Amino acid sequence: MNKSVKTIALLCLLALTIVLPCVLGRVALAEHEHDFSSGRCECGAAKIEAESGTVDGTPQTGSSTFMENELPTASGGLCVGYWGEHSDNTLSVAFNLDKDVANAKIELTFAIAMVTLDGDVPRNSQPTDSFDGASWFGFKVNGKYYGFESGEIPDNDGSYENWGTVVSFALPLKVGANTIVLEANPDNRFNFDYFVLDIPSDVTAEYVEADTTKPQIGVISVSPYKPFCGETVQVGYVATDNETAEDKLTVNVAMYYNYKKSGSRALQADDQGNYMPTKPGTYTIVVTVTDESGNTARRMRVFTVTQGLWHEPMPTPPAEPMDGGVVVGIVALCVAFGGAAIITAITLALRKRNASKTLSA
Repeated sequence: MNKSVKTIALLCLLALTIVLPCVLGRVALAEHEHDFSSGRCECGAAKIEAESGTVDGTPQTGSSTFMENELPTASGGLCVGYWGEHSDNTLSVAFNLDKDVANAKIELTFAIAMVTLDGDVPRNSQPTDSFDGASWFGFKVNGKYYGFESGEIPDNDGSYENWGTVVSFALPLKVGANTIVLEANPDNRFNFDYFVLDIPSDVTAEYVEADTTKPQIGVISVSPYKPFCGETVQVGYVATDNETAEDKLTVNVAMYYNYKKSGSRALQADDQGNYMPTKPGTYTIVVTVTDESGNTARRMRVFTVTQGLWHEPMPTPPAEPMDGGVVVGIVALCVAFGGAAIITAITLALRKRNASKTLSA
């Protein structure tokens, strides 16, 4: 073997030495099976049973509960079932972390609970503010809707225990409270087994009861009550929540002309959050409040703006003080006329009495 061939062989061997461990490491990672026998997997993953979460809405027709205990292969012997037929169905789980995790992933293990089902889990790679309504259900984490990057769910071949697992795209989790919410797209049915948080092993995760209560928004006030075109309008409201402090609520206030109708447009607020309608017509204020668990409430107020510019009311000038001499004169007149009136009354009374004596005589 000449020198050049030996050199090439050595280079190839060196390349294999570097590349092979990486490839094997990736394969091992892809084939990693979590072991939760000690609570958390050694990789750091934390498991949350679906049935430990909060399920809201109306169960599948013919059932009075969402708890399914007749599927022996489910983790822990229980799962959330009879879910997805009605649009009000939600499943929420919550947990606290002691550190921020910038690129966490969430796994969801579940089975299809109907024989024929078209569509798929959400697959959007970027977070959105709303559920697209096209996938099987909405997957919301801390108020944003995410999609699943990998994994497939087997078809229902008559078995309601054909479990599959999907893994989300990387998403951020924050120190403190985090909430995962599944929102139903009606006329679908699923059995949810458990969630897995793929987080570093040095992050402490603690399951907590999910907060599913929406914030409260008080009556929206408009000042002035009946504004004119060109007048500055102030919007007032009070937002509170059962868990999230007022200064931690995410609030969005918007004002629209002809809301959701032809010619609709949004108004821009000034630096103080006030608005100035410039056209007469109907205006709508929309206040949206989201708490730290991702629960969102919305309230609207409709009011009318009339034609004409608003003007400050003309101030009433103060009365000028009277001259002292005028005051003395008025008093003197009052005394004079008052004295004259008294004398006249006495004179008339005396005349009447004298007249009575004359008649008696």
